[in-house]
Amino acid sequence: PLVKLVQLVDDDKDGNPDSGILDGLILESDNLIDAYVGDRYVVPFGTVPDLIESFSRRLTIYKCYERKAIQEMPEGVIRMQKDVIDTLKLIANGVVKIPFANESAAPANAGFNGKLTNKALIDPMFSDEVLGAF
Repeated sequence: PLVKLVQLVDDDKDGNPDSGILDGLILESDNLIDAYVGDRYVVPFGTVPDLIESFSRRLTIYKCYERKAIQEMPEGVIRMQKDVIDTLKLIANGVVKIPFANESAAPANAGFNGKLTNKALIDPMFSDEVLGAF
């Protein structure tokens, strides 16, 4: 319920959610979403799709409970977070598409920052002939 969520982010006990805390949790949730879908979609989203907005709310609810480790986290909240993460993984792998979102022009391996090569790990770096010259 809403009252419980307010309590989880009301550190100064004035009956209102502390905006700095709540804003930080929302930002963490949004960054997590962007990390999962950023190789497939242009992030941050110009217009946030309803699905992503829903994911952000659900992850933020989870994070509200998570930050108060002394509170027992309801099973429904744990399941909700797991479902969101599982779906984000499907989106990241191209199995699920985000409706009304602009797909990135980046190739599937855009997150890879290394160099591509035709060498296998077992291939010698230098030939015996080159090494023999030293």
